[in-house]
Amino acid sequence: MDVIRKGGMGLTRKKKDRKTLIYMADLSHTGQTVSANVHPLGIGVIAAYALKEHSTSVEIELFKYPEDLAQALESKPPDIMGFANYSWNLNIAYDFAQRIKLKHPEVVIVFGGPNYGLTVGEVSDFWQKYPAIDFYLVREGEVAFAELISRLREVNFEVEAVKRLDNPPANAHYFKNGKLFQGEILPRIKNLNEIPSPYLEGLMDKFFDSVLIPMMHTTRGCPFTCTFCTEGDRYYAKVTKRFELFEELEYIAKRISIVPDLVMTDANFGMFIEDINKAKDIARIFKKYNWPKHIQVAGGKNQKDRLLEVATILEGRMDISASMQSTDAEVLSNIKRSNISYGELADIGDRSHKINARSFVEIILGLPGDSVRAHRQSLVDSIMSGVALVRMHQLIMLPQTEMMVPASREKYGIETKYRVAARSFGNYSLFGKKFISVEFDEICVSQNSMSFDEYLECRMLDLTVELIHNGKVFRELFDLSALLGLDWPKLVFEFYDRREGFPPVLAGLYETFKNDSGTGLWDSREELEQHVKENIQHYLETSDGVNQLAISNAKARSFFFAQEELHDFFYDIFLENLAASKMDTPEILDFIEQMKTYSLLRKVDILNTDLTNTAAFDYDFLKVFEGGAVPDHRNLRLPSPIVVSFQHDNLQKETINGYKHRYSTTLASLGSLLMKVPIHRIMRIGSCGSAKLDRKSSIIAPSDSLVNTLEV
Repeated sequence: MDVIRKGGMGLTRKKKDRKTLIYMADLSHTGQTVSANVHPLGIGVIAAYALKEHSTSVEIELFKYPEDLAQALESKPPDIMGFANYSWNLNIAYDFAQRIKLKHPEVVIVFGGPNYGLTVGEVSDFWQKYPAIDFYLVREGEVAFAELISRLREVNFEVEAVKRLDNPPANAHYFKNGKLFQGEILPRIKNLNEIPSPYLEGLMDKFFDSVLIPMMHTTRGCPFTCTFCTEGDRYYAKVTKRFELFEELEYIAKRISIVPDLVMTDANFGMFIEDINKAKDIARIFKKYNWPKHIQVAGGKNQKDRLLEVATILEGRMDISASMQSTDAEVLSNIKRSNISYGELADIGDRSHKINARSFVEIILGLPGDSVRAHRQSLVDSIMSGVALVRMHQLIMLPQTEMMVPASREKYGIETKYRVAARSFGNYSLFGKKFISVEFDEICVSQNSMSFDEYLECRMLDLTVELIHNGKVFRELFDLSALLGLDWPKLVFEFYDRREGFPPVLAGLYETFKNDSGTGLWDSREELEQHVKENIQHYLETSDGVNQLAISNAKARSFFFAQEELHDFFYDIFLENLAASKMDTPEILDFIEQMKTYSLLRKVDILNTDLTNTAAFDYDFLKVFEGGAVPDHRNLRLPSPIVVSFQHDNLQKETINGYKHRYSTTLASLGSLLMKVPIHRIMRIGSCGSAKLDRKSSIIAPSDSLVNTLEV
């Protein structure tokens, strides 16, 4: 492919007298549920900047749902149709784009977003597959889109008039006569305050529908150079910032209804000194509006003291993350990554526990140099840190990352398969014609140091950590193991090593998970798309065979249908290890048996806010679950039994109702919910008589589920 780069402004023509109508869409699939259930912030900020630069000459409407966009297109086609391109919506965006071109060839089709490519080969492949696109905007889009509008207005929206000059608009790519033309790259925006808030401009009002989660950003860019991340490119190394949040937060809070969460797109929130004041603004909003109840954001990768200060200000409503990816030195070298020390990681786990914040470590399976040994050790290191949650991902090959380029694939022997992107498919209609759209991920399933069978073995280890350790569903045993000197990672993996003795429900759960992890994989995206389109009803009705959902589906099955079996089997392992250490006195055995009952009653049918569970206990378990480590059981024996009631408080009920509205009761939806929400905030609170625990001393241990009303 020939590549031609030129700059300049091009010719000037008389502009149109009427306003330019622009539609911009960041589409989400709606076949099963709303797959990307957040406000379309990316197109929102681009639209807000365009309105700032063309306030009297353009009108812009944003779209999230395919049905909404189809209705608007059938009513009145725009002059410019812009699409955000991410891995979860490329195909549905293009399915719309090519149908628009067939019906209204005069409409200018513009794409932008990170799902594009770095090398000439990747970009060439993209244009061969998606020829209906007129322009692709790379890198930052605000200034580029505003300038493209000007260029198009100058030539009365004649795309070929722009292309005839061989003079691409800035940050724009287009394809003509077998050649790729690339405009000059604009400098990045230095101050994000130059971009008006799409919320305060009213652009996002239509998305306050009690389903979508509001999304904000306070920084853009990342100083780290990880080879698997789109922000690892040096273009994004300089972090740009905005500082004033309160007005925008209040605008959202007044309109949010029952959605409890806020998503922030910052790559390192809590790492910068300015984040302290931002956290104070969020805390002020919560005090005034009782929102947001939970903040989804990537925490800073260093400056852990500042991160913990920010989390403390937010009173535990923000997750505290440590993105480790691996603890193996060779893997870290291969991906150009350095981690925080193990001591710092352990400090995060301990301090986040004290402020009632959910903390997590992220591990990626299949990175160059990974192996069963390395992956298992990464899991052990993460578990031993005391961090409550280990998020285990598969390596997805993302465009615009160093990992994706052919040289990296060849160097590490990376072999990939294609899988259906979770919940990203469905039946749609435009201009009276129906069509099926489906998205895919390309994932690494083997490389020089890991075979496919070893990849499956690692996936089974991941599931075990998800069921036994994550969220500290067995927090009481975790703390008791530390008190008694038992090896917690050994207990966790002994559960997996003894799977031959599983009761039928657990054996079936693991077998289904292994099948789901090894199937649902295709050699090409064309084969995948053909299969899904031929079997679309199956995919709409069930999540079976969707590789990406294997672990979340298994987690949902475990909590909703196997909680008692899970407790019985793992508690037995704990007791056998206790016996091997010669600490199984009759009193501690009785204590542990009653503690198991207490643990279960906090979690069963957890979305039923009208349910109150009661049971009598000989020990003061209220102290066990108040937030600190499990006290010595010899100090907890009561002179007489007490009856403990387990129920949700008003704040928990409000939070649960918000989640129930956003998620359906399908296996896929509830599995997704379990992987996202801070379950420890909605586990029932134990109380004795009229002496209820206050909110701060509610039970800390997060469970791994939400409901017992699962449809399968």
